[in-house]
Amino acid sequence: MGSRGAKPGDAGYKPPAPLWERILERITLHPSGCWLWPKAKDKKGYGGIGTGSRLNGTQRSQQVHRVAYEVFVGPIPEGMTIDHTCETKLCVNPEHLEPVTNAENKRRGGDRMKHCRRGHERNEMNTYIQTNGHRQCRVCKREEPGYQAKLTKAPPKNVKLTSEVAEEIRAKYAVGGISQAALGTMYGVAQMTISKLVRGESWC
Repeated sequence: MGSRGAKPGDAGYKPPAPLWERILERITLHPSGCWLWPKAKDKKGYGGIGTGSRLNGTQRSQQVHRVAYEVFVGPIPEGMTIDHTCETKLCVNPEHLEPVTNAENKRRGGDRMKHCRRGHERNEMNTYIQTNGHRQCRVCKREEPGYQAKLTKAPPKNVKLTSEVAEEIRAKYAVGGISQAALGTMYGVAQMTISKLVRGESWC
């Protein structure tokens, strides 16, 4: 949002930050790869974000995972809903969001109620609900002792970028509208790496 009460042309007016920037500034990166949204939640447990402007009457609250998909991927096909493939309602990582039909979403939801992603049976004894709404399989947790590592806002700095991914990053930066820091967060590398890459320098 811009400066409270100020309008374009007023002294001290600041235009609102673009949605991609507002999302990336607020998320917390989880070891599972989820981008967790810490802000307001609706009655169904999904994160919310304000969009539009009071000045032109377009201001409204939307589910942030749907906004994230449209910002980072593109329009949601008509008649489709967004499925969290990670099973975490507060996740806004576009790689964990998939447009599906309502029927497919219900079918997947039914399957997930019975078994975890690795096929372990879900029951009261081996399933617990994390504070972010994620259902954790106790069997999986025992098999992955490092899963409960501390949450961190810092992206990993040891990700190897392929030449194909490098070209993808250059193309996105060339289009404009996204900062090097944001690209670093999206691809899990330092901003300096993105800076070298877009300048044509060696990034390895």
